[in-house]
Formats: sequence, C-alpha cells, structure tokens
Amino acid sequence: MAREIRHYRDEDYARIDAMRQEAFRHAMRPAAFARGGGRVLLEHGEIMAALLMEPFGQFFGGRSLRSTGITSVMVDPRARGRGLVSDLLAWTLREQRAAGLPLAMLYPSIISVYRKAGFEFAGATPSYRLPIDSLPAGGDVAAIEPWDDTQLEEIAACYHAFARSQNGMIERPLHWWNERVVDPVTMRAPYRYLVRRDGAVTGYVIYTQEPEPGFYGYGFSLAVRDMVWLDAHAAQALLAFLAANRPFGSHITWTGPVEEPLAAFLRYEEMQGVDRFLWVARLIDLPAALRARGYPPEVRATVRLQVHDQTLPENAGAWSLEVADGAGSLTRAQQAGATLDIGTLASLATGWLPAREAARTGRLHNATPAEIAALEAIFHGPKPWIAESF
Repeated sequence: MAREIRHYRDEDYARIDAMRQEAFRHAMRPAAFARGGGRVLLEHGEIMAALLMEPFGQFFGGRSLRSTGITSVMVDPRARGRGLVSDLLAWTLREQRAAGLPLAMLYPSIISVYRKAGFEFAGATPSYRLPIDSLPAGGDVAAIEPWDDTQLEEIAACYHAFARSQNGMIERPLHWWNERVVDPVTMRAPYRYLVRRDGAVTGYVIYTQEPEPGFYGYGFSLAVRDMVWLDAHAAQALLAFLAANRPFGSHITWTGPVEEPLAAFLRYEEMQGVDRFLWVARLIDLPAALRARGYPPEVRATVRLQVHDQTLPENAGAWSLEVADGAGSLTRAQQAGATLDIGTLASLATGWLPAREAARTGRLHNATPAEIAALEAIFHGPKPWIAESF
C-alpha cells in the first residue's frame, strides 16, 4: 500500500483538527499548528495518521538538553492496527536525528507501540490531593502579592531557577507560558500570586476554583496549575495563603515532584497521590544526549556499554561513557560487556530507573557490580518529573 510521510501543510488543518477531536475530544491548537511541528502519513493521498512536535529543553543534571515533545499521535479508526504509527515514528526519529536533536519524549496511551520505536518510561507527572484543613497557617502571607503578564519575566526566572535543580523539567519557551501555563482560555478564572523577599520573586502559584458540593453552592476546591517555591519561607507563605480559602474551599490538588517535599510543612498526614501520569523518553542522538546533560560533579567513572537500537542503528554498538567534573562524553569502544537496549538506557539516563533495577528486571545484562554502582552514581539525582502534561 502506497504510503507517504511529510510535514504539515496549511491545507491539512481541517483534516487534522477533525482527527484530533475524534481521537482526543479536543480541537487542534491553531498556534501549535502554525508553528509547523507536525508530520502526517498519507495512504493513497489521504491523511491517515499524524503527530505534533513541540520543541523545548529539558533539564537533566542542571543542564538543559534539547528535546521535543511528541503529542497528538493519532490514526484514522479505519487504519488502526496496520503499523502506521510505527512507520510515522521511525521516519520522524530518523529525520530528527539528521537534524541533530538528542532527545524526544511523550505521554503514551499504549506503551508497546512506543517501546518498538525505542521509547521507555523515563519520568512522571505526579498529582496530589489534600484537604485544605491540612495546610499550615502562620506563613508570611504579607509577602504575597498578585501578579500579571507584566511580571512574567520574573516568574519565568523563578521557575528556571527551580527547574534547573530537578530532572526532566521543561525549559519553557515563551509560547509555552502563554498557551499552556497562564492561558485563561483553557482554565476557569485563574488566580495568580507570587512571593517576594528582598525584592526577588522566590515563589508563585497559579490556580483556579473548581465547584464542589456543599455550602449552598459556594463550595469549591483549588486546582493548582503551577506552583514553585525556592525556599522554606516561600513554601510556608504560599501554603498559608492557600489555607485562607477555608471554609468554602475543601481540597487542593497540584502536580509536584515524585518525592514531594511539601509534606514536611503539612499539619496532618493526609496527602494523597491521585495520579502518576508516566512519560517515556527516546535517545535519538546517543552521544549528543549524554554529552549535553549534566552529572554529579563529585563523580569520576567510566563504563562501557553495548547498546541495541533497531530503529536508529547509528546508536548501536559498543560505547565508553566517561564522566568527570560534572561533564560526560561518549566515544566508541572496541567491546563492552554490559548490554542493554536504547530504551533501557533512556530510563537510566533520565534518572528514572536505577541500574540495579534494570539488572534485576533483565533489561541490563552482563553488568558487573562495579559497573552497576558506577551507572547509579553517574545518573544519580532527583527522580525525573514534569509539572504539566500535553
């Protein structure tokens, strides 16, 4: 069957928008389409599969690694189960490697399709829920003030300082803030507040009030869209401010790290993990990806790895990974004992999967105890997470 893969064209909008609404019950974002980050697969001239790509950076080890978020992967219902997504992904990955892109990530609906293309679980978007009564009082609420778009540069700087300390967090481009974080079109009347100390923004929150039963129709919960705090003063001020939504406010929901440190400030241990939306990553240009990310500055180690990659054979073969002074390099080796596929290496490289668990689950083969210990030291850091799904 004749198949063609190409970039989005302006005349494709109506067809792709219809496919997206049927697949996800959401319309296509015109601004995202206009950026031209999409690819389509045609059979006999008709678009039967498509995906969208959003370029951004992701922080790993304190450095931003160029990445692309693959989203809106969709197939016409008449063509599902015929391998169209596999063909479209393979073509897109080869194209992106030729362009020098090191990494791709996405939120999978069916993991098996993406594993075949070399993706593997590499991080999470955890959601939490807590009764507002559990929030502490006594924080410096006087340091709280509302903010608007004129202060977005300060807010973005606060986010950037926090995101660099995490693994996986997106280095948000300006359009990302406007379309996905503070965009009022997709939210119910957002409220925006910041914490300022010694003239600098040290934290902020964006949230909405979502209707809840009770209080004669006045009840609501707080849905936090984005919340960042750089120190204990900012955390306690924000939590005390949000606690002031009693008595009509019942609960608060938010996304946060896999190991959420806000638990240290709570009055009662009632924080619930509501969801843990897992995302997958794909190492597209293996040497470029491992060279671009940061590493613990105290680690000096060398590990040889035999990598399997059926989709991008340029990544396959024996490699020597050397790390020192917070930087890494990957060079060709004559041979290696420790063996793994490109997806497992992505899980290790983001910090999601410890090397000992990769070995225990049979995904890392022939690694010595010293090599396992070295891999864990090399990729040590906070569990990777992202604050927003897309």
